[in-house]
Amino acid sequence: MSTIIVIDRITELPIEPQVAAIDGDWVSETLTNGSVIKYEYHPPVLTVDPIRIITVRAFMQRFTQAERIAMRASVDDIIVDMMEDLRMASYVDLDDATLAAGLGYVNYITLIAAPRPAEMLVDGTLAEKYSGIL
Repeated sequence: MSTIIVIDRITELPIEPQVAAIDGDWVSETLTNGSVIKYEYHPPVLTVDPIRIITVRAFMQRFTQAERIAMRASVDDIIVDMMEDLRMASYVDLDDATLAAGLGYVNYITLIAAPRPAEMLVDGTLAEKYSGIL
């Protein structure tokens, strides 16, 4: 719920804090001069850019423990290379085509199940966001 402040057009002073409203509510206000105003309340819309750069740790935590163990134990040259690349990375770009292809390969050799590659590439959370230098 939000507090709405109305300014009196005549005195240009704020009127007492008004009724809290939720989106779409019709709110009536009685001004100090006795006139009544009525308006529909809509809170500001916040737009947030999707988080597509996350920490390596956050990315690795998207795998189950069993998946991480299987990848670390793998002797497949491509998996070994992917794990080494992740170990040296500063961050993970979820839009990186190489990453998507690598996840496809991990799925192909059945270290992760079919829906997992897409799940691994969903937008990051604030907790996963990489905040360092790109």
